Amino acid sequence: MAVRMVVTPSAPTVGVPATLSVVTLAPFTQKCVDDPTADYRPWSDWHGSSGPLDRLVAQAAHDGLAPIDVPLIRRGDDPTRWDGAVVFPASGEWALRMSYPSWSQAGPSAEACAGARITILVLDRLPATATSSTDPARSSALVPLVAVLLAFVWLSRRARVPV
Repeated sequence: MAVRMVVTPSAPTVGVPATLSVVTLAPFTQKCVDDPTADYRPWSDWHGSSGPLDRLVAQAAHDGLAPIDVPLIRRGDDPTRWDGAVVFPASGEWALRMSYPSWSQAGPSAEACAGARITILVLDRLPATATSSTDPARSSALVPLVAVLLAFVWLSRRARVPV
């Protein structure tokens, strides 16, 4: 079994939900998932020791923080596609890997080859923009300017002078 994992947005922001979409794949090749010449096809008929695959779980990990489980839900219209959501609490480089079914015996490089481990960069929160400012001093500074502009428009219309 191999997977293709996609995080949307590709560079998530701290505190903002990101979507993880996973496609389960069958390998028809000896090459890694990210090799453009590899032949992997969507596949849903997976069985484990306890029967058919009925759940997938990913895990997000960042140095110094507790791992975050990301349960995935199978799409009703396509049994090869699974979706979940995660909110990253810190910026930096995160490893996102499949934790169920267990890939632990494979090791990081084999997990990456099978698409079961990706690295993403989580961005800091964006600073507030000037347009979102609610600073009363800035807002009140515009009042005289707006008043002068309105007075000019009113006077020019009374004098029938085009603006």
